[in-house]
Amino acid sequence: MNLPTSYRHHPFETKCSGCDALIVWFRTETGKRMPVNAETTKPTDAAHQLDLSRHVSHFSTCPAADQFRRARK
Repeated sequence: MNLPTSYRHHPFETKCSGCDALIVWFRTETGKRMPVNAETTKPTDAAHQLDLSRHVSHFSTCPAADQFRRARK
C-alpha cells in the first residue's frame, strides 16, 4: 500500500486482508502478534509498545474477524 506519508498513522501500517482497514501489528506480552486499528496508533509507537488503554484490537472491530479465528487446542 503506497499512501502518502501525510495520510499514514504509523510507518508500519498495512491493510487488513478481510476488510481493507488500516492496521498495525503489535506483539502482546506473551509474544503473539495482534492487529491494532491504525488510527489508534502514533508514528512513534514501537511494535513492542502495545498499550491496550489506547490501542484498539482490530479483532474487536473487523467485520471479517471470524475468518481469522483459530480453533482452540
